[in-house]
Amino acid sequence: MRVYNLPADALVVFSAATNMPRPYKIKYQTEYGKTVTVKVDTILYTEKQKYCGKNVLLFHCQSEIKGNMYRFDLRYYYDETRWELFKL
Repeated sequence: MRVYNLPADALVVFSAATNMPRPYKIKYQTEYGKTVTVKVDTILYTEKQKYCGKNVLLFHCQSEIKGNMYRFDLRYYYDETRWELFKL
């Protein structure tokens, strides 16, 4: 996996029981300026972390992109309410 730390837009679903966001689709721009949209097929697991003193939810996901299965990590920053594509 390669570390990207790219800002991402996310379409999320909130569960009434846990009140936690669950990513459904993400959209990000590559370093070449191309916009990519990915539907999150499977969330393998989720973990809570502290990253640089900030509360973060780290989602380990798996999706099919252009016919190949990829694993990627998404970070959700609670305090800043922003998403980041961490690893792909």
